[in-house]
Amino acid sequence: MTKLFNKLTWGMAIAITMIALVSCAPQEKEIKYVATKLVDSDMWSIVDVNTGEVIHKDEFKSQPSVIVNDKFCVKNEGGLYDYFSVDNVTKPINSESYLYATSFNENDIAITVSKGKGISIINGKCENVATLDNSIVAASVFSNGYSAITNDENKKGYINEKGDIIIKPTYDMAHSFSEDGFAIVGKELNDTVNRYSAIDASGKELFSFSSSEYSDFGSFVNGYIPVRKSNDEVVLLNKSGKKVCSIGKWKGYIPYWLGVNDGVIAFKDGDAFGLKDKDGKIVIRAKYDELIPLPKINKSYYLAKKQNKYGIVDKNDKVIIPFDYTVLGYINKKVLIVGEGKTFSFMNTDLKDVGQNNYTNLSFMTGSSIQSNHFNADKEARRIISNITDSTFFKTRKGMVLRDFKDKLSGYKYADLKESTLTEYDYPFTFLYGFDNNLSSERYEYFYGYRLPKGAEYNYNANLALAMAINSTFKEYQPGAEESLAKAFDAQIQRAGFKPMDGHPNYFVNDKTGTTVGLGYDDGTVSVYYAYLPKFTKLKIERKPREEFSKDDVQIDYVDTFGLENKDDTIAVDSVAVIDETVDID
Repeated sequence: MTKLFNKLTWGMAIAITMIALVSCAPQEKEIKYVATKLVDSDMWSIVDVNTGEVIHKDEFKSQPSVIVNDKFCVKNEGGLYDYFSVDNVTKPINSESYLYATSFNENDIAITVSKGKGISIINGKCENVATLDNSIVAASVFSNGYSAITNDENKKGYINEKGDIIIKPTYDMAHSFSEDGFAIVGKELNDTVNRYSAIDASGKELFSFSSSEYSDFGSFVNGYIPVRKSNDEVVLLNKSGKKVCSIGKWKGYIPYWLGVNDGVIAFKDGDAFGLKDKDGKIVIRAKYDELIPLPKINKSYYLAKKQNKYGIVDKNDKVIIPFDYTVLGYINKKVLIVGEGKTFSFMNTDLKDVGQNNYTNLSFMTGSSIQSNHFNADKEARRIISNITDSTFFKTRKGMVLRDFKDKLSGYKYADLKESTLTEYDYPFTFLYGFDNNLSSERYEYFYGYRLPKGAEYNYNANLALAMAINSTFKEYQPGAEESLAKAFDAQIQRAGFKPMDGHPNYFVNDKTGTTVGLGYDDGTVSVYYAYLPKFTKLKIERKPREEFSKDDVQIDYVDTFGLENKDDTIAVDSVAVIDETVDID
């Protein structure tokens, strides 16, 4: 099944040849402090970016978050998260450490989860502002006042900073709100086509389009959004969905920054970048290797690259910062990050050094999506058993043969498949289908007394013998979740007409049809077995409890923008990294 791509939960790092260091960091209030790694140090320090003074040297082993309103979040030795103030890095602001946590935003709001609990919103004093209903299983970091949430039916909506649901979870996908108050949401129409809608903060639909019409899209920037056609041409739409102009062919993902700034927009001609106005008139011909707006410094400024060096130009092509750097980015309106080798330093917009330090890492980690740690065993058991009857299991039924799975047979009609199983993925389950015969057998033909191989042909009449549904998401919850699920499952499956099967632990049989079902778990993975043919009740169903969380298990599995301090990737000297939350030059 085609799944909607959720841009809220990007991967840990995006490597391209530019720096946009604070693109996802709060910007309403100017950044005053950052967490850095000094040259020849594996520890994180806190630096005053306006003076270059090291406030706290080699203070943290783990990577601190972005520092907003002088406060930040960092993982402690136990693998949990604490909040600190720049003024006091010895005593946490919070009284109880958190399992998951985001940085504060400019309004002193953060999202946290405690062990075994649901999602909470806290203020700058780490006081609870709101606790979300346990049906909410995930929430993104706040963006422009709103957080995208996911409920236990895998539907998405939005909350405000008070925790109020302002748009109910009815969508299959929900992107962050832009600064001008627009977002893209989506629903699956069928297995291959999705319908996307642009909405405002009230949930009102502005316009819509299908994935057949536009295969990809960017974000709203000042009321305009780029979308890609099937031929890779990217066109700009206004907030009514009307096409404004073409901005060339863009392969790969559409960058988040692509939009109208001060009346102009970047466009591509081949591999070169230039600027157009909203009427499509060329303002700067396509001559740069990269051209990226820097509205947080100045609406008319662009980070530009030519001959493997970076500089800053304005929309009239006037050079503001010369093309002298292999690393160039910004922290706030007055302080830039520059480098020409393996390290970088701070410089103000007057091209004067800020401090005497050189750095190898810089953190703007915010967190992306927080996962609830509340587990409702009865509800989860009901969800599984709702897909089970005496003769059906999820999308299968008693009496099915391989011919009924023709749409899942990859390749061509004749294939040498000496196995008896098929697999299928449909989040959160991986399905395994077993048959009473190999999927294919060798066929022969006879010619003048000789037997000649004809090739393998599917055994379309092979009977479906068993099916398995495997779910690996339970390791997100506290140890013991699987045990409580199994207890609830055993009770409910008996009320559904199955009874314990003699000689087969953890199996249940239906006397009417002879079908059997059982649930097992191991290391956070839950497997539900269903045998259509009694003789295939041979698999031993084991139930192995997990151990307690280790400090290495926490947060990284669920908020992959945290834990970047453990990454092994290094950035080559002759390139520049854009990692949404960290810069690492080695």
